[in-house]
Amino acid sequence: MRIKEVEDIVGITKKNIRFYEKEGLLSPGRESENGYRNYDEADIERLKHIKLLRMLNMPISDIRLLFEGGLSLAEATQRHILALDEQKHNIEKARVICGMMLDEQSDISALDVDSYLSEINKLESEGVMFVDIRKNDVKKKYAESAAACIVVVAIAVLIFIGMLYLNRTDPAPRGIFWAIVAILAVTVIGTIVSFISRIKEIKGGEENDLGKY
Repeated sequence: MRIKEVEDIVGITKKNIRFYEKEGLLSPGRESENGYRNYDEADIERLKHIKLLRMLNMPISDIRLLFEGGLSLAEATQRHILALDEQKHNIEKARVICGMMLDEQSDISALDVDSYLSEINKLESEGVMFVDIRKNDVKKKYAESAAACIVVVAIAVLIFIGMLYLNRTDPAPRGIFWAIVAILAVTVIGTIVSFISRIKEIKGGEENDLGKY
């Protein structure tokens, strides 16, 4: 079946279905005549599993491990329960701050903002996080992409420096030397372009609206 039918059956947007494919969570077959994706019942069931786990806010990385056999369902859920407990603790602390603001019965302009920021800073120093934990997936992707780009560029630069050093003691033919330099330059430029493309892809990734899962 086509992606529009799958979207209607499972209740996941086409954007997210394609996102899960890119993340390696889903691998639909292709029609031999035109190359269109052809989803079967197994794909439907896989998407239902993904929808359930993502609605419970389980990280993509854990879902991938779960499907690949790197984590059992018990291990994945236990790990997620610990993360949810931490999130619950953080939310409870945020709720306390909101309750204090409510009790103050003041207008926004008269709010003792320094006092609340001081209290939040104190709680953060004790390990409380006042950020959306769901952003961790995206932050991790940014970090992984940046790290991969830095490693490739660093290797290319080191190779280039090594070539310059060796070329001083044992000069290589100019044509070969500049051909290697060109290859390294193309590698660096290609890596940077891929990194920029990946950042754009991450920004346009999974929709974070539970109603669209």
